[in-house]
Amino acid sequence: MLLLLLLPKHPLSAAVFPTGNPCLDLYFRVLPNTRAPYKYLDQLLPLAWSHDSLTTLKLICNLRDDDYDLGKYYLQAFYRKAIWLHHNHPKTLACNADTIVSEFSKSVGTMDDLVEILYRLSKKDNNNTIAMNNSNSDYRFLHDRVSDIFADSLREDIQNLEKPQEEILSSAAFACPPVGSSLDRATLLCESIAMKVFPIESQGLQEAHYADRVRDRLSKEVLVPLAEFLSSEGSQARGCPIKKYLEDLKASKIELEADALLPHEIIGYVNDGDVGQAAELQWKAMVEEVYLKQGKFSNCLVACNVSSGLFKDVSAGLAALVSQLGEEPWKGKLDHYGTASVPCRRRPGVATLGGFSNNLFKSFLDNDGEVGPHHVMEAAISGPQYQNLAVVD
Repeated sequence: MLLLLLLPKHPLSAAVFPTGNPCLDLYFRVLPNTRAPYKYLDQLLPLAWSHDSLTTLKLICNLRDDDYDLGKYYLQAFYRKAIWLHHNHPKTLACNADTIVSEFSKSVGTMDDLVEILYRLSKKDNNNTIAMNNSNSDYRFLHDRVSDIFADSLREDIQNLEKPQEEILSSAAFACPPVGSSLDRATLLCESIAMKVFPIESQGLQEAHYADRVRDRLSKEVLVPLAEFLSSEGSQARGCPIKKYLEDLKASKIELEADALLPHEIIGYVNDGDVGQAAELQWKAMVEEVYLKQGKFSNCLVACNVSSGLFKDVSAGLAALVSQLGEEPWKGKLDHYGTASVPCRRRPGVATLGGFSNNLFKSFLDNDGEVGPHHVMEAAISGPQYQNLAVVD
């Protein structure tokens, strides 16, 4: 019998000793608010890259990932590793810049990272960006890629500004340095962006006056209007995709997909006055058409703490699912415990699942409760936002 314990504990909080796999060490030993020295990180990174370069690239990006799935949001370590990537594998950083910007963050801030990387590189060369652009082809390539990303986003955003109900604007206007600011002077990014948004052939100006004129236009005609809109209520995110799915299911706009949602995503809407019935249908289909057919978790007793907190729906959803999948005498049984007594020991047959991650959740269910360090790392970097990353050089 497997005793399944659901604890409100971060899955990365347990101590993990050196594994012999530099990628696993990089994932488990590089954590926010730890004392792992940068010298150790600098030594570990080349070893991990030699072991598995694509996995290491994903782990570097995982440091920037601020998703509630196993993203670490450890900015200082991310910037340090991005600088290492530029010096050792410059094409890989430059060619993946648009993927990092467009995929990793659901909130404003990701495009700021590209500016920050350019700024940190310019500081290493005494803020002489002109000299770096002229003499350093790797820096020039990265600078061009970043300005391309900003210019493309700003052009599209200004076109979509008149139809905000249909389009969601990017954060480019917020992330772009203010024209003439110290950050702009250090990176010369605004001039490069402005020249791409307003090409010289469309301006009818002599080249001597062109740069100043288009920088002024970039500020007045693009950055200011977009920033004002993004600061208004019109820029707020639209709806929850889970509830939208259940609403469409209720209205028969879509067909029910048994594996469309995870247990905790359904259970949060069971008592919803609008989509509660659709949530119950989704739950029934998930249990009967997906997990019962797999025959997993048939010999489990669930001990669960469902007190209020960030992971309440996660604990309740998984506990309800596993208790329904069990065979007699465990079927439908659930042992509740509070903070005073936690029946947990390190012994064979006891699995402790802590924290929250959709990908780790899926891995846990797919592997019949067997989760090791490798599963945790793979779950953290298996999301769709990591799939377009590629090692170029």
